[in-house]
Amino acid sequence: MCAHNAATILLSDLGIVRRTVLAGEGSPFDPDEELELEWTLWASLRHCFTSDERAYPGDSREPTEFTEFDAFGLFVSDLCAPKVKRAALDRFAHVYMGCIF
Repeated sequence: MCAHNAATILLSDLGIVRRTVLAGEGSPFDPDEELELEWTLWASLRHCFTSDERAYPGDSREPTEFTEFDAFGLFVSDLCAPKVKRAALDRFAHVYMGCIF
């Protein structure tokens, strides 16, 4: 299920597939609001990609809004097409842990 959701997210990021879903009841959004499918999948999946280590930019040692996990939970084969590998790393290499519903 995780691989399928990740593939759906990547297809959208690559511009191959675009889908929307209704926010629905129990959502903090208007139930009739259309949300991008990849956003709703990522909102539920991103917890699985986080690690205990916070990312620190440069030498400032100030925490960022992203949790960086490098090798934690993510492996992208060198056999993947470069465009697909770059899209996967761009999407999954940093996880924003701000407002999560």
